[in-house]
Amino acid sequence: MDNELENPFASPLVDDIVATNAAETPDEQIRRKYVRHEVSLKAIGGAIALAAAVAAPICVLAAIRTLWQCDVFSDDFLMFATFFPIIVAFCIWQIAAGMGLRKLKNNPRIAAGFFSVLWMWAFPLGTLLGIFFLCMLLSPKSVFVCSDEYQRIIAATPHIKVRTSPLMWAVSFLLVALFAISLFSFNR
Repeated sequence: MDNELENPFASPLVDDIVATNAAETPDEQIRRKYVRHEVSLKAIGGAIALAAAVAAPICVLAAIRTLWQCDVFSDDFLMFATFFPIIVAFCIWQIAAGMGLRKLKNNPRIAAGFFSVLWMWAFPLGTLLGIFFLCMLLSPKSVFVCSDEYQRIIAATPHIKVRTSPLMWAVSFLLVALFAISLFSFNR
């Protein structure tokens, strides 16, 4: 043995394996840099689509209640006949924007920004979420993550994933619970 510190039982391939795992391609480096923002945008898209999916049945129930309680030519009925199709179209558009944002498309990102501005009217939780969503949606990282170049990077690096910590699951559950509480207290 030339060197007393050398382990005679160590595999000579260990250094080669470590060296190949340490070298990342430029696509992998870019994906690791933006993957958390990607996950955040997908979560925002899910929240926007979920809010519309919750609002749509409420609108339908309100429409049934309005039709049940008013005459055909009353002011309530005319207001309903005017605004109900608009509200349904907004719900469909919001669901489409949320699902498109989950696919990291650019045009739905802009529509999601519009809906985030509308959310700000629902003080206090909607205002906070709307401001946060706008900051995320309008950031330069979002512009890149929703680009065709980043779509190519995602296709080239499908092995890169983000694990959600239990703390983030708890915070997400708390936010959904607060949203549900505010929704039910708003309807009273």
